[in-house]
Amino acid sequence: MSEDKDIDEIRREKAAKLLAAFDSEDPEQAEAIREAMPWSIAVHKDRPTDFEVRLEGKVIALTQSEEWAQLVVELMNRLLLAEQAGVGWP
Repeated sequence: MSEDKDIDEIRREKAAKLLAAFDSEDPEQAEAIREAMPWSIAVHKDRPTDFEVRLEGKVIALTQSEEWAQLVVELMNRLLLAEQAGVGWP
């Protein structure tokens, strides 16, 4: 039982560190974390003016606003980490 708590605590700590690293002064570190997250943005292959919002590689939404796509992806990844860190939704 205590081993399970230790693993859960380690996961919470790791998620909290990743969440804090989103705002890192080091742009390479922040970009590496963004690339490892499940939510991402891609340019539509047939329509270069459209952006895909993806979850684990599957298209969830299309938009012509890159800013909107970035906002959604950033929000969803932060919420996921906050939840894993125990500071977000239960």
